[in-house]
Amino acid sequence: MLKLKKSLTRSTTPIMYSMIGMFAALSFIAQMIWTYNEIYLKADPYPSLADAFYLARYPFLLIFFLEYLHVTRISITKNDIALFVILPISILAIVLFFGFEVIPHKNIFEGILGSMYPIVDTVIIIPASFGVVLSHRRRLGSASLLLFFGIATLFVADVAFFYAQNLGSYYTGYIWESFFYFSYIFLIFGTYNQVVSPITKIQTDYLTKKKTELSSMINDSSNKLSLYNERVKVDLLPWIVLSISIVSVIIMWNLYNDYVYTSAQAEFEKDAYRIVDKIEKRMAHYGEVLQAARGLFAASKTVEREEWRQFIETQKIQERFPGIQGVGFQKRTPDAKVFLKDMDELRMFGLLNREPPIINQDGYYRYIFYLEPVNERNKQAYGYDMFSEPIRRDAIERSRDRDAPALSGRVTLVQEITEKKQAGFLLYLPVYENGKPHNTTEERNTYLIGNVYEPFRAGDFIEGIITEKLNDMDLHIFDNIVSDETELYDSGSLERSDKPIFTKNIFINNYGRTWILSFNGYSGLISPINYMVANIILVMGLMFSVFLFFISKNIRNTNREKHEKEIESKVTEVKHRSEIENLEQISKLKTEFISMVSHELKTPLVSIQGYAEMLDMELKNISEEQKEEIYEIHKNAVLLNTIINDLLDTQKLDLHKIEIFKSQININELIKNVITSFTPSLDKKSILYETLIYEKIILHCDESRLVQILNNLIKNAIESINHNNGMITISVKKESGKILFSIKDNGIGMPKEQLANLFKKFYQSDTSLARKKGGSGLGLYISNELVRLHDGNMWAESELGKGSTFYFEMPQ
Repeated sequence: MLKLKKSLTRSTTPIMYSMIGMFAALSFIAQMIWTYNEIYLKADPYPSLADAFYLARYPFLLIFFLEYLHVTRISITKNDIALFVILPISILAIVLFFGFEVIPHKNIFEGILGSMYPIVDTVIIIPASFGVVLSHRRRLGSASLLLFFGIATLFVADVAFFYAQNLGSYYTGYIWESFFYFSYIFLIFGTYNQVVSPITKIQTDYLTKKKTELSSMINDSSNKLSLYNERVKVDLLPWIVLSISIVSVIIMWNLYNDYVYTSAQAEFEKDAYRIVDKIEKRMAHYGEVLQAARGLFAASKTVEREEWRQFIETQKIQERFPGIQGVGFQKRTPDAKVFLKDMDELRMFGLLNREPPIINQDGYYRYIFYLEPVNERNKQAYGYDMFSEPIRRDAIERSRDRDAPALSGRVTLVQEITEKKQAGFLLYLPVYENGKPHNTTEERNTYLIGNVYEPFRAGDFIEGIITEKLNDMDLHIFDNIVSDETELYDSGSLERSDKPIFTKNIFINNYGRTWILSFNGYSGLISPINYMVANIILVMGLMFSVFLFFISKNIRNTNREKHEKEIESKVTEVKHRSEIENLEQISKLKTEFISMVSHELKTPLVSIQGYAEMLDMELKNISEEQKEEIYEIHKNAVLLNTIINDLLDTQKLDLHKIEIFKSQININELIKNVITSFTPSLDKKSILYETLIYEKIILHCDESRLVQILNNLIKNAIESINHNNGMITISVKKESGKILFSIKDNGIGMPKEQLANLFKKFYQSDTSLARKKGGSGLGLYISNELVRLHDGNMWAESELGKGSTFYFEMPQ
């Protein structure tokens, strides 16, 4: 067995720590060169000079490794010698793997060096250094804290840098690059006292011995001069540290300024894409409205004026999609009699305010026959032949040829009757004769009876989408090309004297037209507070550098434990802040997701309910089975709408955004109205009910929310009854300054152990019943929270097989 312990023991601690200090110093210089080249020269991140300093660190690895084995009392055998061969080969294999497989580089050297830098530090330097510090922690004393922190910071910096490099995100590397500088500074401080103190002691002993031997030859003054010179040499290091620290602070200050600018630019682009997303979604909704309008023609042999008006009213376009002028129908007919009859009808309703159009060259009359809502602007459009104008004709023909919605270029609407005119555009969709084929262009042209369309004033359209004010941001929208003639919208009300600091042009394909959205961002997007923070970083960094200078001069007498706690406290604060920001981001994404999903579901639901109600009113001669099917469609649409509303209410409750609007409510009348709304459901299941209210009761509460609570409880009571002798009792009475409500049923009931979970979110006592009825498990949770917002209380009593009673009370 080969023993190397004795030889290892002869390695002096001052020399070993000198190696650590050299490693940190070389690394610091290399990092400075790397930062300068990357940020200011925009050169390759591994220039040759920085490479030289990086490579110069690695001869010290063997010293770290041997010292680690020595202090942990490990004896080296013949078998262990293989480690000195296997370990480098393993590291080389890892380096090559990451250099060629993980990190894309232009040449072999960059691949190997780019991987070696963080891997070698993480695999060898950091574990060996931790081992040395742990083994020497008693002798090191307070200096071990600096070494611990320096090594830990180096580990974090290596991991962050490796992560940033692999993802190609050098911006992340800039933020964490400061950790490299601090790690090297702490390593230098940590080794400073361990190197200087033994050397100083050796020199002092040597001088003392020489003084004794040569006391007759050396006078006191020469001894003092020698000691003074030695002290001056030793004290040069704090000045070097001060200079390096100041340079590091300036670099961090510049990095933070870059971060502020880049963050503001990212936020500017985020806002721009958010606006683009809103416009695209809104235009998609407008296309759906036209599809629904064409469906109206497909579902009826003829569409009368009143029928068209009712359809548009059910769509509630002005409420759901502000910015649209209306929805209309341009009729196409070759029959002059039909044309004259239609003109007479428009005159009869007082809608024809222009000369009737003439027949087109293709032998067809075209004129706007329906346009809702009827207002002063839209009255100007009735009887107008849009086919006679080239830009509108191009969109109409594209819509016909493609059998799809088509958007026109910029036009001036005939609805522009005021001095303040806006640019306009129109969206068209063809309508064909019922039952006629329209698979080819020839068939579409033959059986085309007109177009449903939507006119827009561009300014009203955009302001209906962007409800918030665009502070320090301008938006210009152009059609196909950027010019004054194609500009649809300009958000800038006043000419600005300052130039934009950010610009972004986004192209969107909009029903066959390309819109160019040009965004300009101005200096106000960058908050002055951010620049203030940068200056605070600079001042605080300089103060920290001076503080560090004095600490380095008095390192033996400094309470290192106190500073470690302060540093750990700052790290913990940063960590907690990061965790809070992550949680806030997750909560924001959850809120946006629920709102988006709910909105996307509610949009088609409105159409489904509207069509079901329309079918129920229009179709008279149908069988009972067909009526039942229409009823099921309407019922399920209402049920799904209730579930979506429950989800939205739950979201508002979680965000504490539910508002309560209280007023004086006559409970007697309210209960009567609520029961009346449930009469069809009660009659269908042959359920009897009784109300026990023996006096007039007035309650100060939110009426809509109270109705919501009662609806949930009565609905649950009805669903729990599955026999022919059903009975529901509703009782309201005054009790100790409060109003006590109770809803009792003789349904299936529930076990008492379920009562504790009854008002929890998504809890359902009977999952089989919930699946059958389609419940969401949110009704009781929302009801309980609404009662709580009224400073009230809710509870329940139940017994399996005998029914349930739900109580809630509110202050009068």
